[in-house]
Amino acid sequence: MPFQRDGGSPADACGRCALGVSCRPMRRLFVLLQNLLTAVFVGTQNLLKRLGLRAPVPEYVSFELRGDPPWRPPPLLRRAFARLSGPGPTPDLHTLSHRFERIARTGRVRGVVLRVDGFTGSLSKIDALCERVEMLRGAGKEVVFWCPQATQGELLLLFRGDRLFLAPGGRLDLKGFAVEAMTAGRAMQKLGVRPTVFRRGTHKTAAEIFTEDGISDAQRETLEAILDDLDARLIGSLVEGRGLDASEARRVVDEGPYPARRALEAGLVDGLCFGDEVAARLAEAESPTAVEGSEGRGAAGVRIAPWLAFRASGPERIDWKPVLGRHRVVAVIPIRGFINEGESRLLPGGVQVAGARSIGEALAAARSNPAVRAVVLHIDSRGGSALASDLIWREVRRTAAKKPVVAFLDRVAASGGYYCAAAATEIVASPGVLTGSIGVVTAFFDLSGLYGRLGLRREVLARGRRAALGTTTRPPTEDERQAMEEEVAAVYACFLDRVAEGRGLSRAAVEAVAEGRVYTGRRALDLGLVDAVGDFEDAVEAARRLCGLPRRVTLEVRTLDLGAPGLLPRLLRPVGRAARWASALGPFDPFDLAWLERALGGPELAWAVLPAGVVGPGWGARW
Repeated sequence: MPFQRDGGSPADACGRCALGVSCRPMRRLFVLLQNLLTAVFVGTQNLLKRLGLRAPVPEYVSFELRGDPPWRPPPLLRRAFARLSGPGPTPDLHTLSHRFERIARTGRVRGVVLRVDGFTGSLSKIDALCERVEMLRGAGKEVVFWCPQATQGELLLLFRGDRLFLAPGGRLDLKGFAVEAMTAGRAMQKLGVRPTVFRRGTHKTAAEIFTEDGISDAQRETLEAILDDLDARLIGSLVEGRGLDASEARRVVDEGPYPARRALEAGLVDGLCFGDEVAARLAEAESPTAVEGSEGRGAAGVRIAPWLAFRASGPERIDWKPVLGRHRVVAVIPIRGFINEGESRLLPGGVQVAGARSIGEALAAARSNPAVRAVVLHIDSRGGSALASDLIWREVRRTAAKKPVVAFLDRVAASGGYYCAAAATEIVASPGVLTGSIGVVTAFFDLSGLYGRLGLRREVLARGRRAALGTTTRPPTEDERQAMEEEVAAVYACFLDRVAEGRGLSRAAVEAVAEGRVYTGRRALDLGLVDAVGDFEDAVEAARRLCGLPRRVTLEVRTLDLGAPGLLPRLLRPVGRAARWASALGPFDPFDLAWLERALGGPELAWAVLPAGVVGPGWGARW
């Protein structure tokens, strides 16, 4: 085993290969070759620029913001495949930040033009972009936004700029936030389905969708808190970005949405124009007599150019990769989707499963590899299996005993997602993440009434007093109810103990913030559930600090994409999609109720607990 070091197992060796840091001679040769090619390429570019082939420096550098950009650049092969398969999203936020920093240091550039069209990034990424925009403005650069139309999430970013232009036929979807919660208790009665729910946590309300005829006070409290936070962010963006006071901002929101002309009259945008007219509008602002010039340039001489043209206007710096010395790596391990036992995988329909075995093996590999100085857990999960969460918690705890582990809570890290994070050395949460939800819920479904309505008869033969627990032909008996109550209570107690141990809190302190309550990142910081509020780069810097490495030391960030399809499955995806459509058009047996049990998750169901919760099928207690 050429990669097996430090007495590691073959599994550890494979894990270290996955991290890309185990074969030092081959890596040094590769880095040396990479440095050589970079020096030749950049040196040739700089020579041509010295000979007079340098492009003029633009006054504004333009960028496209669309799709859901990653935090860090994906692997080289994936980037190449993405370019072959069509236009990709915005460059990763790390690369975008470096480009903004370079523009901030360039005196001849007046600012940037950001074209926002279909940006679908999370609130945490919007917050990160807002910080980068403020950095540019603090450096004296003007930030100009243009968009064909804007959602409320995009407006949180758009209002941070100096100017905002909207397409003449566009609109601002500014009208406030709303949550639509549905309950199906009466529908379950009509269908003849009787759910039995066992839970710990007054705010563990996910199963109420099947039992209640209307949302409960506890769920209403959770939803109201989330809406209050979103509303405060929206009002704050209007106050800070458009210069309104709080009462005016409230009136503006209440009178939305805004077609283009109304948005201009209300002072929400600075002009109406098409994307190719932005240069002319900027020129008109300087000289009222200016008329529209060629695309990318106004008559007053305003030149807008993309990033590549800006790079061509000046010498490039060679980014030398260190060949000798110790290789320092931060391993990023994602915990994304429904937490379950086994391998991480991507299910049909795009459902992501975070497998405890895959995550545990990745943590073991990072733990045993001397090049890995720290681990960042990138968590975006509503929760899942109690057992799987506990297994991951143990591996995180073992890793944190040897090297720093920083958990970054992205969109949502609730229930089992927070359970896994609680064992980390430090927790960095995005401001708008939904986290906490310390509680447990499990449910059983009695389908006997539905079977009767369909004219079906289903009988169960069993040996053992509780052998039929979880079947769909009857509700649990009193004896079985007592057993389940005891099991759920034990699982909840374990959850509390794990959080208390990982966070260094007393059991009473954890109980005070538990009961299934959901918190935003800011509120979780106040309650001591997280250590800091920030974005992914803040989590990486926290890992650097915990390692004791100064900023001048190169720290490579490697992401393990657990459960992602390889190149061949990506190439065959259109074939698989056609096959699924053909299968869907095939014969359907109305008497085969396996589809119904799969939809309901079998005789026992489990949920992540958020109000917009994802139903997760499977056996056993679930967070």
